[in-house]
Amino acid sequence: MDSELETADHYRRLSPVAVIAFLGGLLSSLALVSSSFWIVAVLAAAFSLFAIWQIEQKPEQLAGASLARWGLVLAIVLGIAAYARNAVTTRLFNQQAEQTVTAWVEMLSEGQLEDSMQLLTRKASMSLIPPPNSPDAPPPTAEQARNTMLNNLGGDPVTKRAQQLGETLRIEPFGEPLAPVAKGSSRQLSAAYRLSGEGGPAMKIAVVVAWPQLNQSGSLALIEQWRVIPEE
Repeated sequence: MDSELETADHYRRLSPVAVIAFLGGLLSSLALVSSSFWIVAVLAAAFSLFAIWQIEQKPEQLAGASLARWGLVLAIVLGIAAYARNAVTTRLFNQQAEQTVTAWVEMLSEGQLEDSMQLLTRKASMSLIPPPNSPDAPPPTAEQARNTMLNNLGGDPVTKRAQQLGETLRIEPFGEPLAPVAKGSSRQLSAAYRLSGEGGPAMKIAVVVAWPQLNQSGSLALIEQWRVIPEE
C-alpha cells in the first residue's frame, strides 16, 4: 500500500504542449516543400520553448522535456534547411530568368525577331496581335498573324531601344531578386532589368518569366510579359 502511494506521488503527467511541440517539429519538414509552411517551424520552436519552460516550472508534475527539446531541434534544423533551399532555388530561377531576358533582348537588338519569338510564351506572342475591331471580323490567317506579331514586336519600345543601343547594349538586373510563384505545374518570376549603352538613354523594363513545363526535363524559361518602367 505504501509503495502504491509513493508511486502515485511521483507520477508525472506528460506535457501536452511538449507532445504538440514534437509533432510540430516533425511537421516542420513541410517547409522544405513550400516556404508558406515556415510558420510551422516557427510555431514548433515557440511551443518547444514554452514546453521546456513549463516543465522546468513544475518538474514534479510534468514530463516530456526530451520531447520538447527534440521538437526544438527539428524545428530549427528543418527551418534552416528550408530557408537555405529556398535561397538556392530563388538564385537559380533568377539566373535562368536573366539568361533568357538577356538572350531575348540581344536578339531584338540584332533584328532577329523570328528567333526572339521562340523565347515568348503563347500568351506573350498572342499579346502582339490586337483584338479585332468587330466581333464579326474573320480571324487572321496564320501568315497574317505571324506578320502582325513580327511588325508589332519590331515596333515595340524595348526593340527600338535595344537596336538604338546596338553593340554597346548592356542588360543588368536591378532590385531585390524575388522567389518564383507557383502557377499549377509551372512557375513564374517577376524581375526588373536595366538596358544601357552608349547609343542612347537607359531604359528599365519589368519582365515576367515563366517555366511552363517545369515538371518536364529540359524545361525552358520563357518570357510571359514585359513592359517599360516609366522614369521617375
